[in-house]
Amino acid sequence: PARGWLVAAAPLPDGWPDGPETRAAGLAFAEGRDEVTGTLAEPTPASLAQAVRLADQSPASLAQLTGNFGFLRFRADGGVTAVRSCSGRVPFYWWSKGTRLVLATRLHYFPQLLPETFTLDPFVNAVWTAGHCLFPDGRTFLTGVRGVERGGFATFTAESTTPTTGTYWPPVPTDPLPSPSPEHPARLRQLLVRAVQRDLHPDGGSLLTLSGGLDSCCLAVAATRLAGRKIATWSLLPEDETHYANEKSFIAPLAELCGFERSWEVRLNLRTRAQLFAQAPPIVFQVVHPALCSLPQVQAEWPVRVLLGGEFADEVCGSFYTVPDWVRETSPLQLAASVVRGDSPWRDFGRWVKHRQLQFRRRPMMPLPRELPSLIHPRLRSEYAEWRDREQRRAAADDGPWRYFRLRLRHEEFPVMNWEGCSALGIRRAIPFMERKVMELTLQCHPSELIRPAHKKLLKAALLNDMPPHILNQPHKRNWGLKAKAEAMKLTWNQPLPEVMAPMVQPEWFPRPPPTVSYSEKSSLTQLATIAQSFTTVGK
Repeated sequence: PARGWLVAAAPLPDGWPDGPETRAAGLAFAEGRDEVTGTLAEPTPASLAQAVRLADQSPASLAQLTGNFGFLRFRADGGVTAVRSCSGRVPFYWWSKGTRLVLATRLHYFPQLLPETFTLDPFVNAVWTAGHCLFPDGRTFLTGVRGVERGGFATFTAESTTPTTGTYWPPVPTDPLPSPSPEHPARLRQLLVRAVQRDLHPDGGSLLTLSGGLDSCCLAVAATRLAGRKIATWSLLPEDETHYANEKSFIAPLAELCGFERSWEVRLNLRTRAQLFAQAPPIVFQVVHPALCSLPQVQAEWPVRVLLGGEFADEVCGSFYTVPDWVRETSPLQLAASVVRGDSPWRDFGRWVKHRQLQFRRRPMMPLPRELPSLIHPRLRSEYAEWRDREQRRAAADDGPWRYFRLRLRHEEFPVMNWEGCSALGIRRAIPFMERKVMELTLQCHPSELIRPAHKKLLKAALLNDMPPHILNQPHKRNWGLKAKAEAMKLTWNQPLPEVMAPMVQPEWFPRPPPTVSYSEKSSLTQLATIAQSFTTVGK
């Protein structure tokens, strides 16, 4: 497309590859071309002109474009700008050496296709063992390979492989926030139905991760009853029969209502996780989502086109994640009135005081683990503590509305894991609650529209007339009793660790960890050993 560049694209099944007009404009879309141009067919040069102009002249203003989009813009002089979408569903990675620059949407491609010797980044791999999907400062699992921030861009000139980076999204909400609006639930319903209509194929092949919780149940109804799409389901359910029967009390009537094509169930016990790790796609990425690990087996039995899930509904529709932002917008008198009405529990007084004190001390709550597991090398634990402290000080300087929500947008990278796990199998990933317009709707709401007296107020109001009442009003979280069992459990580890794990674990654990480890320690070791094995295999 431009001097010095070679570009290759592998569209997913049912995808529409870029045509001659798009290529002539120096554009290569990873997602959202139809939203930018308004058509699935080959767009006109005029419909592409604004994307070209903004990417070249004012990438910080790219939010002027419609929808959720990710693309590369190649300039005639050999420069390039990588633009990542607001949802961050498709990543853009980059690596350079001397005057050479490589950009890709799959991390696996770097060691697989390039004549270079790559190494695993000990820090990022260690961070993921803490249970959060984070890429600190844009670093990835591979040393020297970095990623573009969600809603961000990276511009490379023809003379330099060091980019100029920035963000064009999310917007900072107006302060003060507007009053609650009765139009917001209807808007959410409209956006969810539109998202599943667009992302799910009318002929079927769509697989929903159905937990029995409110979020995935609402998507099942939105997809089948409102959008007229066929879906199958995959569920991770407790082994304990009492807890299993409780979950099925929500899933079984939903299956009858929606008419699922097929259903798969995996019964969860404390040994299931290690078994699922062994089934994960063999890629250079830490795939920790149980459904992604199980996906190759499901696909061998049934052709999966799209994996659909209710992730991020907690953030956009109301949950404990909303509490820090709710506290900011709630005065002492409003809190007292809410408690008197019975909308807020008495413990909200303690929560309110806690978050106000954290803000006063300039130490706001962060969507980050407090520390890395004790089995991680002390040098990496110290590095993480310093990075977390920097991020917290940065967050303290931002006292705008919806700060905690925007922090989760900044740091949460689970969409990338889903993209990597699905695209390796030629499967699309649909996350309706992470659509740009859905997230922007949350930023336009007052937190009281999302929580108090209950969680998921916005979602419940949106689908009030579409959902069976006992599913709509189910408890927000259900405890399967596994946490206490896991904390008391001792397991064996009798295998030496691969050489690439030496800088990741504390010296006393390499090459042979203690013969008896805790459940969480074995999970972390298995997680690291799995990516180490994939990395070694690809390297060979």
